[in-house]
Amino acid sequence: RNGSDGAVRINLRLIEDSGLQHIYGIAPVLNALQWDVRDFDDPEEAEDEDVAELKRRLAGSDLSDDFDDDEDEEGDDDFYERKDRREIKPEAQLKPHLFVQEGTLSASRRSFRTASKAEASSEILSLAERRGLPVVEVDKGVLNTLCSNRPHQGFVLRCGGLDFERLGRLPRARDGGPGLWLALDEVVDPQNLGALLRSVYFLGRGPATVDPDGGIPNGKIGIVVCSKNSSPLSPTVSAASAGALEFTTVYSTSNLPRLLNNARDDGWRVL
Repeated sequence: RNGSDGAVRINLRLIEDSGLQHIYGIAPVLNALQWDVRDFDDPEEAEDEDVAELKRRLAGSDLSDDFDDDEDEEGDDDFYERKDRREIKPEAQLKPHLFVQEGTLSASRRSFRTASKAEASSEILSLAERRGLPVVEVDKGVLNTLCSNRPHQGFVLRCGGLDFERLGRLPRARDGGPGLWLALDEVVDPQNLGALLRSVYFLGRGPATVDPDGGIPNGKIGIVVCSKNSSPLSPTVSAASAGALEFTTVYSTSNLPRLLNNARDDGWRVL
């Protein structure tokens, strides 16, 4: 934190290089905590040289709690030892956290415009507690930094990212798969992709997910994208989808024209 102007400096690139993302907004955070899809494991516990290197780089950045370094560095044998032992702030740690705006943890200070948001806020805190996820109150500036000044509604969740599920051929509806598929090509804008996921969820009255036993997607509408030119499943996509991404499986193929031609041969009507 820069003490002169209150600005918050967080090396997001280093944190996100470890595979962590920052989900923001009440609906995405609530859905991410409800569905066991994202990774909430602590990457610092893994024996990984890359993560260890990231930790060393973070420890040398401006993200640690302040310590008394007014003494002359020369002749102070403990200076560098104390510098190595300084405490890393939660927002700079390579581990999942739920960050909430100051006052959220106090029921008397918690205020939302609608009762539904107040209820969702309480549920988010309850789910985080059940998962054993550290909950940290921070000021609004930290939340703004973590989500790149997007509307966070007082909640930012640091957790693992999501990826596409590979799909080689559309399963037939009579085999238990979706009766309708939406194929997306060159949807590179995360806002557009999120809006499409939101519409598919509400039009289909539920997501298309993978059957853990048979591996066949189930649901009324399936979604497949071309992996070569699609927006990744980023926090922006989750926010634009109003949290629908958190329980929707998005499939990808490296060759969309071939997948559609094979689907036509299998009896699908391609429009």
